[in-house]
Amino acid sequence: MSEDEPEMGPRRNGECPYKIDEDMERMILRAAVHVSMARCQRALYQHVVDNATNDAKNQKPHNERTCTLVVDYGQNLEIPVFNQEQPGTTYYYSPLNIYNLGVVDHAYVGNGDYNNPKEHMHAHVYHEGVAKKGANNDCSLIMKTLKLNGMIRDGECGAELNIIFDNCSGQNKNNTVLKLVPYLVEMGYFKKVNFIFLIVGHTKNAADRLFNSLKKEYRQRNIFIMQDLYDALSVSENISVHPASESDFRDWDDYLSKFYSSMTGKIKNNHIFSCTINNINPEGTQLVMKLRKSDRDCDKEIDHFAIKRRFEGRHEFKSLKDAVAHRPNVMRKVSQAMLHPPGINPYKKVELNEKYKEFVPLDLQDDVLYQPPTEKEKKIVKEEKGERGNLKKNKKQKMLAEAEFLKIEKMAGDGEKKHVPVEKNKK
Repeated sequence: MSEDEPEMGPRRNGECPYKIDEDMERMILRAAVHVSMARCQRALYQHVVDNATNDAKNQKPHNERTCTLVVDYGQNLEIPVFNQEQPGTTYYYSPLNIYNLGVVDHAYVGNGDYNNPKEHMHAHVYHEGVAKKGANNDCSLIMKTLKLNGMIRDGECGAELNIIFDNCSGQNKNNTVLKLVPYLVEMGYFKKVNFIFLIVGHTKNAADRLFNSLKKEYRQRNIFIMQDLYDALSVSENISVHPASESDFRDWDDYLSKFYSSMTGKIKNNHIFSCTINNINPEGTQLVMKLRKSDRDCDKEIDHFAIKRRFEGRHEFKSLKDAVAHRPNVMRKVSQAMLHPPGINPYKKVELNEKYKEFVPLDLQDDVLYQPPTEKEKKIVKEEKGERGNLKKNKKQKMLAEAEFLKIEKMAGDGEKKHVPVEKNKK
């Protein structure tokens, strides 16, 4: 070996120590890309927040103003909840789940102070018997918030709407919610709409901070009825609580699917979904959405043709151009069906009446949550308990049978060992 040749270290699994670990290198490169995307998305988030804040300070009119919202579901709450004390037996009961969708306006000037726009959360609160958590619920409450705050106005088009989401596919990042992007533009509500998704693992946003303020009083009280819950959640001046009713929830999935094409295969890898009134193709027959992986310079836009081929109302017009031009009028005539409320789980309804009620103050025991279940609901619970009991019994019998089999097998094995003949040494 020459003096200039480096000394070889010990080989590991027969490989040279200088061999590049390609898997490790690829992992490091993927991590670098992930961090770069997260930083760019975070910078974009801050940029659209600054635009909305500056427009509010300058008191720009609606048709020139940027609106920036954050939409996120908070951690489930419970009712009844015993935060001051915990009666021992209720630990094993199943309380009613309370859902809360937070919509944060980053440039709220509801108090009239245009020099100091603030973050303000509109918290839509409802229990599991009213509705579920999903894409339809997201769309319904986003549209409700836009209307409540005057961001959607008949006959007046807003300049720009930005909505920031986390990366939850079940509630936010899905076909139904993303079809709102072209819908809000095509209906003339906004000139430009951007739905911006933060990168997994880097989704901290204004809603997370305000959820802590939302639950400050909730954590310190015993709460038994929904009105007391609304009061406990409303103590912060930076939060407005909006009780959500069954009539608020509409089937946006079915409605939007009549007019817009699916984005299947284009959703997971992209984090910016945009549309403007200028995205109509030259022939006037298609509305184009722009999709991007992130706000990095190297991530180029890809096109998605938003208008469905055989959209509802197409047959009423001879040419496709005329049909597309009249789509907003057709869409206004088609209503969204109301979602069927799931109702309170019968098992929980029985527990609320038969188990929780004794711990509820007497003046609150007449509340609708603690009313007796119907005979049908009682029967369902009884049958369910019977099935659970049979499952446990069968499981126990199976375990005992397996244990007995193993015991017999072991005894048989030990017996064979004891009776194995030992060959005598031949002289």
